[in-house]
Amino acid sequence: MAYNSTLIMTNTGMRTMEAGNLRWRDIDVRTDQHNRKFVCINVRGKGKFRELVAASNVASYLDRIKAISKATKADDFVFTTNAGKPAVNLYNSLIESLLTESGLLQSSSGSPAAPTVSATPTQPSASWKSLTYIFSPSKWELP
Repeated sequence: MAYNSTLIMTNTGMRTMEAGNLRWRDIDVRTDQHNRKFVCINVRGKGKFRELVAASNVASYLDRIKAISKATKADDFVFTTNAGKPAVNLYNSLIESLLTESGLLQSSSGSPAAPTVSATPTQPSASWKSLTYIFSPSKWELP
């Protein structure tokens, strides 16, 4: 779930607070006049509302989450724990431990790198590059 939430946030520009408030009812998959699929996401945070528009790949990330989630009703939160409860910290501890264990929690200058998902698709942060490396299937080791 952490991987897909990271992909969604970085491909939409969704802020952490907005992701924490996101419910399934806020997501609408549409088709344009050329029959291309795209996603409209209504988000709220800090007392403000906005609509995010994303490419069809975001719909596939959302489908993956829905397939493994116990919370899939319209009023349920999108990002949840294994028990179906809202994810309070949006997997920050998991991401931080992955970066720490892999030695990627430091920036190239040696200063601490914040384990955030505050990157944009065109300007990925060091943490996003690290997460891409960590979550790459070719890097996974089976016991």
